[in-house]
Amino acid sequence: MRRVLRADPSRRTPQIAAKPGLNRAWLARAYRAVAGEGLRDTARRYRTERAIRLLGASALPIAQVAAQTGFADRSHLNRALKALTGRTPVQVRAEAG
Repeated sequence: MRRVLRADPSRRTPQIAAKPGLNRAWLARAYRAVAGEGLRDTARRYRTERAIRLLGASALPIAQVAAQTGFADRSHLNRALKALTGRTPVQVRAEAG
């Protein structure tokens, strides 16, 4: 399951459940019981971790990093990053540089 989310973190529970023919509510509960977080939380964390890597390894504008990692815009990335790490994209970039 985690491999599926790493490959495409924009996928939602109904899309993931449809492939093997699972009930989406059951899948969501089972995933949370095993992983300790929901599918949406895992997908958000993977996208944020990818954004952190891009911020540290490239000089791309923050808005472009946000777009490439599946966030709606720079402020969406900013909120997700702040919630996960307590830092802003500018702070992440400064620490990496």
